[in-house]
Amino acid sequence: MSPEYTLQSPVADRSNATPFLLDFDGNIGLLWGTGTFGGTIQGGRWMLDDSLSFVVLDGDSLGTRSGVVTLVNPETTGGLTHPLAVKRGQDLLVVSTIQYHVGGEAVSAAIRCAR
Repeated sequence: MSPEYTLQSPVADRSNATPFLLDFDGNIGLLWGTGTFGGTIQGGRWMLDDSLSFVVLDGDSLGTRSGVVTLVNPETTGGLTHPLAVKRGQDLLVVSTIQYHVGGEAVSAAIRCAR
């Protein structure tokens, strides 16, 4: 069994969900959603407010090899959920869902990985 690693300290009323792992040049890319636990009330409706976070972990030690990059929804409603990603050259291509009260829509983004 592998040792346990803490990527961040627990934060009250914040949740981390839907982790996605990918090969990142022999290291591990970790992409996940984080938001207010249970969402927020906006206009009388419950709404997710999740953003997506990404970090590169060392493939041998699981220590961090990068800072955390955060993708946020620039709109005032909806949270980014259920991310998937693929590395293409220096870019990390990300697809996700903006989840609203009872529906959602697909979104995409690219992160340029500078060395």
